[in-house]
Amino acid sequence: MTLFIYGWLGYELYRAKNFPDYLARQTLIAQFLINLLLCLKCEFEWTQRGSSCYLLQGDLSNSAPLFTFTEAEADCVQRKGHLVSVHSKVEQDFLTDLVKRKESGDCAKENVWTGLWYDEAKEKALFTDGSPVDFWRNKVDDSFGASALVIQNSLKCSPVAPIFIQIDISAKLSRYICKKTAINEIQDY
Repeated sequence: MTLFIYGWLGYELYRAKNFPDYLARQTLIAQFLINLLLCLKCEFEWTQRGSSCYLLQGDLSNSAPLFTFTEAEADCVQRKGHLVSVHSKVEQDFLTDLVKRKESGDCAKENVWTGLWYDEAKEKALFTDGSPVDFWRNKVDDSFGASALVIQNSLKCSPVAPIFIQIDISAKLSRYICKKTAINEIQDY
């Protein structure tokens, strides 16, 4: 078991050196140690960051199914999560890096649904998980109508990636990010 923990710690430290920002690297290491002590984990194919799990869902192939905002949220709920909510610059940078790892070169496929949307009936921006719109509070334009925020993180598509684009919620995209709370391995099994 000890060998496994040292191997895992070595892997996390290797991942951390890919973060040029010292604070981000230290945060990643601290989150790893907290997760180790609390026995938090994510399911297979989900990526863990702190106490949250993220799943970049969708395919970049030409035959990939396309999803509206509502369909993407329904799939995330079925997986016991919601479309991603973002509450800090560190989390935003993590997500844009996650999206960047899988680029297609086709700008139409580079957009990824997030959970921030504008509800015309309530006349305000909301996250699908009900969390407060704090860090991204200025990202949604209320004059746009029923819309949601997407991430586009390809330098091939925009010279200033990542960019955040507001599009109609009935649009169909091939990718989205789900987010849920990591499970406590000791209590939940």
